[in-house]
Amino acid sequence: QVTFLRRTSVLDRLSGPLCDAVCDDHGSAQLLHELARANVLLHPLDRTDRWFRYHRLLAQMLQAQLER
Repeated sequence: QVTFLRRTSVLDRLSGPLCDAVCDDHGSAQLLHELARANVLLHPLDRTDRWFRYHRLLAQMLQAQLER
């Protein structure tokens, strides 16, 4: 999950298909829902829970790790 978080931290908005494309993987929609339920500073952007956004501080921390 940490690798997923780092790779997707560069995105302003997250969706399952978009994260699948960035990570060259599948199952991102389910992972996003699990992270949101676990309260991992992931905010839903719509009522259908299709689009999400990381909390700004989390995104900044993950991007710093990605740069290293």
